[in-house]
Amino acid sequence: MRRLIANLAAEDAWATGSGRSARPLSRAAADAAASWGSLLRVFARGEDRLDLLAPIDRRRLTDALPRPRLHLVDFDHTSRRTAGEAELWWAAPQVQPTFLPGEAGREAIDALVRTATRDLHRAIPDVSVARALLRPQRPTDLGPRLWATPPPAGAARAADRRLVVALAARLGVGPPGARPIDTVDDLRRAIAGEPDLGGPWVLKSALSAAGRHRLWSNGARFDEEAVARLLQRGPAVVEPWDDRRLDAGLRLWIDDRPLRGEAHGTDAVEPLALVGWHALEVGARGRFLGIETGRSLDDTLGGLDDAEALGLARALRALGFLLQDLGVRGPVALDLRRTREGVLRPLGEINPRLSFGYLAAEIARRLTADGRVERAAGRLRAIPRASKRSSLGIRLLEPDASGGGGLVFEPESSLKCLADDGR
Repeated sequence: MRRLIANLAAEDAWATGSGRSARPLSRAAADAAASWGSLLRVFARGEDRLDLLAPIDRRRLTDALPRPRLHLVDFDHTSRRTAGEAELWWAAPQVQPTFLPGEAGREAIDALVRTATRDLHRAIPDVSVARALLRPQRPTDLGPRLWATPPPAGAARAADRRLVVALAARLGVGPPGARPIDTVDDLRRAIAGEPDLGGPWVLKSALSAAGRHRLWSNGARFDEEAVARLLQRGPAVVEPWDDRRLDAGLRLWIDDRPLRGEAHGTDAVEPLALVGWHALEVGARGRFLGIETGRSLDDTLGGLDDAEALGLARALRALGFLLQDLGVRGPVALDLRRTREGVLRPLGEINPRLSFGYLAAEIARRLTADGRVERAAGRLRAIPRASKRSSLGIRLLEPDASGGGGLVFEPESSLKCLADDGR
């Protein structure tokens, strides 16, 4: 039997594995994880089993995608693998060692970052090489490759936000003032000593996802009890809050062996392949709403000048070697953003696992192959309650009895109709 495990709360399980306290998902969060997790069936066959964190009526699964059997698993079960079964996991299931809190963890991270950022200017000397490295290498056998790739043992360390903050700072592409936080006093000192934290800022748990376990405030005034509760899960990072012009994501793939760069017209060894990209639709405070695929990289990133292309290619090369050193293999998603002032932040969130970007791209490809859409381009998003816009899209998950929880793919032609309609 083949199993697909939609353990969309993996980061919470990893935080628990560090010995810190973790709360079970709320009912609303578990329902949302199950709804979005149901899209993992794009890689299924009819006789497969899909494990979810909350119950879903199978009748809500439309015939736009395969309809595997559904199975409810408890939160703890998602941290255990089952012997003798073919499995495709959303994220690595096993409880993994994480970086230590405090100075010991920071020193370990800094050592990895120093190693990963060596020789960047020699390997990518100019923008022509950089733009060659930013051409996509789309795998035609993504489904079989995912089934054949075991979840990486180093995922918990790779997802630790302290890692990407350190890498971005070393490359000079991170938000100014971003830093790790272990105690309330750490946060107080950071705000007092860093002018860039004098305005709006966000404090994020080092291991979390989907907008959970984070706090926003402004300047030196903050709720110390709320910060202390957040830090019970383990270390966090603080950074100035960027008002965004756009959010985007890159889909990356890391193999067991470094890739030869001749395919890009270079003689350097490259640690990862750029599979594709997507625009992220987010709401207030960066809350995920949907994904749009099929646009060019320049369009997705709001333009990409030569300096930005060079910086992005070097950041991806360093990230690739860093993740390889941590034992990460297979799919990785990287979130990035452009601020309201136009600054590109190429290193946002590292997701060493499958992502909604991967699912959206595969859904678009499958719908195109099935003749349901003309081109593998469009937007994947939740169906808003009491909205007519879903009538222009292909429903993937019908709404529940309350009218929520539905998911739809809006083809490129539908997006043009929505734009003309002002919706």
